[in-house]
Amino acid sequence: MNRRFKALSFIIIIVVILLVFLVKASFTPSSSEYRPQVTCEERMPAFRDCKSSFLSSADSDSCKRALIQDYQSGLYRPLNFHLRGIIPDQTCEEIKENLLEGMRSLKTARSSKFYRGVMHFPALDELRSGDCFVDLGYMSMTVDEEVAQVFTHTEDEEVTKYIFEIETHSAKAIEARGTTEQEAVILPGTPLLLTRINHEEEKFEKRYFFKEVDIIKCQNILH
Repeated sequence: MNRRFKALSFIIIIVVILLVFLVKASFTPSSSEYRPQVTCEERMPAFRDCKSSFLSSADSDSCKRALIQDYQSGLYRPLNFHLRGIIPDQTCEEIKENLLEGMRSLKTARSSKFYRGVMHFPALDELRSGDCFVDLGYMSMTVDEEVAQVFTHTEDEEVTKYIFEIETHSAKAIEARGTTEQEAVILPGTPLLLTRINHEEEKFEKRYFFKEVDIIKCQNILH
């Protein structure tokens, strides 16, 4: 009887652990923020091989696919740390121009309206309507607002959520593997004009409306 009880208890514990794992997985978004991370150093040989083929349509397809795979594998994260001056990385410095050249050659996204959910960062407090915001790194976005909302989630329900609603004509399409999410990327240095801010205090949400513009239309530029 004692052995049966122990065996049953063990099975129950295993089942509970599996259920917890499945529930946690179901709330994990498909976006690139949660993808495995590779480093610039690991991808350096591939960039050397592809460098000369990005502008040749006959040879560049496999390299373009590799760029998207690298993005989906999390390469943009350490690269963005470098581009934004958070964690300088000499290898990222060596490949950044080749990567940007390759990303420019990707297909332009079909949609022109995207959403980006972010945790608060100080530059947001300085933005006013009419200002331009220029990100020195790559900005990941989605056409699905619910996906963007996931990245504003915290345990504290009364913490303000920050949503970017972006109109852009130059974003590059990034097909998310195994999902229906339509993801796109704004390339570094793209000027975005802040047209208005909507602060809904009752919903604990602050929404920033951006529109891609020519840099000459920007007066006050924040990074």
